[in-house]
Amino acid sequence: MEIRIIRKQNGHGMLHCTRENGSATWLPLTPFFVIHDLCHYAVETTLGLRHAFYGMLAAGTDIRDFELPRDQRPFELTPEALQAEQLVNLLVIEYSQGWMENFLEELDQVNRMNNDRQQPVSLDEPTLEKIRVAFNMLTERWHSLSENESLVLNFTN
Repeated sequence: MEIRIIRKQNGHGMLHCTRENGSATWLPLTPFFVIHDLCHYAVETTLGLRHAFYGMLAAGTDIRDFELPRDQRPFELTPEALQAEQLVNLLVIEYSQGWMENFLEELDQVNRMNNDRQQPVSLDEPTLEKIRVAFNMLTERWHSLSENESLVLNFTN
């Protein structure tokens, strides 16, 4: 699947995903969700998650359905999607608030709070560092774009 994030005014973006079969799904993004979705890409590709957010989009889920209240969505989040979301949320907090020295402990705490709903994300420091580097590279590329330029990524599920 080709992922294209087009830079719009004031850090906003347009996420456009074209699947292998030629179908597409797209959604305008606020600056927060541009960063959030770039983080999803770093997490999912580094960890080899194929059934999280981008995997669900590649499999045919309409991105606009993620905006619906949970009880109105025509799908259930996969266990991988739930795992990725926990990790992405912590990484975005770290991105916006600064280095989190006890990141893995925070992730363990989140895992314990959600242990009845999903398998916990298990990470070690070297893998976390690979995700951080990938995420940092993506955000740097995003911030270097001019208006109407695109960041193009590929996702294989």
